[in-house]
Amino acid sequence: MRQWDLETGQCILTMDILWAMSSSKAERRQTGFLLDSYLLDQGDFVGALQFRYDGLASGTEDGAIRMWDLRTGQVHRTLLGHTGPITCLQFDDFHIVSGSIDKSIKIWDLRTGSVIDTFAYDNSITSLQFDSHKIICSANTNDIKMYNRISFQHSSLGEHISPVQCIRYKDSILASGGLDNVIKIWAL
Repeated sequence: MRQWDLETGQCILTMDILWAMSSSKAERRQTGFLLDSYLLDQGDFVGALQFRYDGLASGTEDGAIRMWDLRTGQVHRTLLGHTGPITCLQFDDFHIVSGSIDKSIKIWDLRTGSVIDTFAYDNSITSLQFDSHKIICSANTNDIKMYNRISFQHSSLGEHISPVQCIRYKDSILASGGLDNVIKIWAL
């Protein structure tokens, strides 16, 4: 992974994730935690990135989430809990929410590094967003899944005619894009 200075176009930091992934993948296969049925033929990949202040979270093909210090380029925490590649993640000051090909979303406590909740779905998670009230995701179906973190209710929105691949959510507006080549804007 590389960090770039947008003004100069220069690479200012390179983080060696392939080494971390190769050692992690071998260990996790031996313990039976990483399932070969979820590994993809495209080779090693970074499936999700998000940065905040001096921190970067990466989700990779080995099912691990790594927290990086952008000042040093070093991993300071690795979160293990998914059995398949990470496809999406988002974090704030207290939580990371991650989605995976293993058909689950996990909510992590950043202070302890532990999973505080897991949601299982019928298909791989392709995209997610969260705030203090909702977790919204696409799970390779024609509808959008929503979880209300206050009432603990699950619901869905469905009007795409092909699987939804990506969503973006802010305030009360949701945008979704699918394999039907349509972008829908929702007022929540």
